[in-house]
Amino acid sequence: MNRLIAFAGGGLVGLGLLYLSRTLWMLWLLHIIVLISGAENIYPAEVENALMSHPQILDAAVVGIPDEKWGETVMGFVILAEDSSINENEIIAYSREKIAGFKCPKTIKFVNEIPRNPTGKVLRKDLREPYWKGKQRNIS
Repeated sequence: MNRLIAFAGGGLVGLGLLYLSRTLWMLWLLHIIVLISGAENIYPAEVENALMSHPQILDAAVVGIPDEKWGETVMGFVILAEDSSINENEIIAYSREKIAGFKCPKTIKFVNEIPRNPTGKVLRKDLREPYWKGKQRNIS
């Protein structure tokens, strides 16, 4: 007996597959993280995939940072390939060719490492923290 379930709560939306194998129930959950800029939903994975499709970008992560007008806006963190000559404006322009303009990072920070947990998941909390320190989320 298989069941597809959906859930929402705590700012996360997810999809799960629940199945019965003899007497063992297993639940696989896929968490979808959403940034909200104005009234638009932005999925970090879509933005990250667009950024990483550039041949000079080795790795990328995006988070929402405070924005007075929109509540939050997209900021990208990228690791460049050695001898890369691409700059912030070129990366943003490249992302505009791949995804809708409102989804594109407004700023890019060049880093040597993107924080990840032992399973490889991006630690977005660590990337967001310095920008949200002392601020409240302005998202309705």
